[in-house]
Amino acid sequence: MCYWTPECARLYGLEPGGLRSNADWLALVYPDDQPLIEAQWRERVLQRLPIEVEFRFRHSSGELRWMVSRGQAQYDADGNPVRLFGINLDITARKKSEQELIKLVQVVEQNPSSILVTDADGNIEYVNQAFVELTGYSREEVLGANPRILQSGKTPPETYRAMWQTLSEGRVWKGEFSNRGKHGGEYTEFASVIPIRQAGRITHFVAVQEDITEKKRIAPSWTDTATIWKSWWPAVPPSWRPPGPKPTPPTRPKPRFWPT
Repeated sequence: MCYWTPECARLYGLEPGGLRSNADWLALVYPDDQPLIEAQWRERVLQRLPIEVEFRFRHSSGELRWMVSRGQAQYDADGNPVRLFGINLDITARKKSEQELIKLVQVVEQNPSSILVTDADGNIEYVNQAFVELTGYSREEVLGANPRILQSGKTPPETYRAMWQTLSEGRVWKGEFSNRGKHGGEYTEFASVIPIRQAGRITHFVAVQEDITEKKRIAPSWTDTATIWKSWWPAVPPSWRPPGPKPTPPTRPKPRFWPT
């Protein structure tokens, strides 16, 4: 005989008495999760261990929801399970929060920009894969360290002073760093450093950094091309010039992350 309390039936979207047998209940469990239920019987109940399993089920509204079941079996004198008792809890809200967190972690971890997070004292607590690939440092090498390990000595001290002044005021700082990786290679980054507040005080800093070394390298060529164009046009005989207004000299495209 199976018995579910009225509240338990309500969790499944059913009227009291809507669950009459174990088969009624199992029919509500999402098909892909039914093996989890069966495994609990083999691996927990028959081993005289408490059961706890999270699974999806189809609510009477049609919504796919999450439930956790926790319980214990009672056994006869021969050790055979004769009764199961326990509780069911709807954990749909918690699962949705976890899934949102997982998506956020994936966005940060898979972001092509180098991202690092420090505590309020500047000790590194997290770096993403792009940071590892850019700097050559492993996560284990930098966790707990200070970002100054990346300094090449070529960033003006005024840059750091301006950054900390801006951050101490709770504002986002943007600017360039000349840094050096683990193996000695130097590169230029454009960084956005964001102060994170909790309960009114700054607890962390997040730095999102773009490697602009190559863009800095080719920038002079755009200037040279524009200069040559401007000096060349007046020397073109009028009869050779195409009809219409004077062509506009080429301009360097402005990356979205360059400071204005």
